[in-house]
Amino acid sequence: MCKIENKKIHVPELDVSKGIAIIFMILGHSIQISYGNSDGFFDNIVFKFIYSFHMPLFMMISGYLFNTTVKRKTTKKILIERCSSLLIPLLSWNLIINGKDFVNAGGVLYKIVKFGYHCIVSYWFLWAVLYCSIGSILVFKIVNRKLQIVCLTLLLLATFFTPDLFNSECYKFMFPCFISGYYMKEYGNQIKNTFDYKKGLLIGAVLFTALFMFYKRNGYIYIGYWSLLRKGAVGIFIWDIYRTIIGIIGSVCILLSVRIFIPLKENGVIQEIGKNSMGIYIISMQLNIVLRWLAVRFNITWWGMIIETIAILAISYLTTKVISKIKILNFLLLGRRKNE
Repeated sequence: MCKIENKKIHVPELDVSKGIAIIFMILGHSIQISYGNSDGFFDNIVFKFIYSFHMPLFMMISGYLFNTTVKRKTTKKILIERCSSLLIPLLSWNLIINGKDFVNAGGVLYKIVKFGYHCIVSYWFLWAVLYCSIGSILVFKIVNRKLQIVCLTLLLLATFFTPDLFNSECYKFMFPCFISGYYMKEYGNQIKNTFDYKKGLLIGAVLFTALFMFYKRNGYIYIGYWSLLRKGAVGIFIWDIYRTIIGIIGSVCILLSVRIFIPLKENGVIQEIGKNSMGIYIISMQLNIVLRWLAVRFNITWWGMIIETIAILAISYLTTKVISKIKILNFLLLGRRKNE
């Protein structure tokens, strides 16, 4: 059931799914940082599991919700809202984090370039949502409905022939996941009465397990390439198709698991975490400094990682709730307007 509170769309199942994804994300960061300067975390099976689907899951949910946004609002309003809700927090947090370096930098032009670079390379997922939204809205609002899938396919293919610059390989990887979520919403109502969720989950789990057996470092979003304008283009293309498929299948498995097994309660804990996932994402990235300090001084066990995950999650959630109570900070740091 889709619920609209104060003009913001809330789907309980999706909020719970986002809550699960953000918990996995923080655990993944804890695992990564616990290895210190070693890159051994790439071979950690739990880390592999998390990174095989957790960012595609976020993006599929974004695409799913974007479907409703496209139908309710004009192109101009969508673009203004997306830019304000994503760019303003990006600028604000970068001023807070890098403001001192920005002030102490060289000339005015150098300051602008340095600050702009920091903004472009930080919080890549927010940029991914922005770019996917802009790219798809131009198709959904301008192109005839019958040609939309054709245009989106051509746009997706075109991404393979653009260079990988400033994290763009991550954004391009997220695009098919975003579009998959959009069409999941578009055609979901037509199949839900005939679709057997348990059988779907079983099939999805089998496919995911089979694909996961082949997961290697090239599958990671931070290592793999997307552009075919480089040596080894065939191998790059195969790995991009592979990680897109396993990401989407893994995401669908999580969504089906939530629908089948998790009882949805009004303002349940995981649901509340999901509703505040953007703030938790932003703030937890800064708290990773604490994790690095701990990793240098202590041997972090699995129990330690779990405790770190709970602590970072709790601090990030509470900080987000405090920020949301202050109107100006709610807008500048979380990109939320009044009553959202």
